Amino acid sequence: MQAPRMFEAVAKRDANKRALKQAEKATDSEPVKGKKLLESDELKRQLSKAEERFRSGLSPKKAK
Repeated sequence: MQAPRMFEAVAKRDANKRALKQAEKATDSEPVKGKKLLESDELKRQLSKAEERFRSGLSPKKAK
C-alpha cells in the first residue's frame, strides 16, 4: 500500500514547485521604493511637504 504515499509525495512536490515559481516571479520584479509604497494621497502629500521643507533647510517635521 505505498501507492497513496507516493501520490502524497508527488502532490507535495508539485505544490512546492508551484510555490517556488510564485516566489521566483515575485522576487524577479524591481523593488518598489519611496512614494510608490504610500497608498494614501494624504500620506503622499505629507511626504512631499516634508521633502520640500527638508530641501529648503527647514526641519522636515511639521511646524507647530
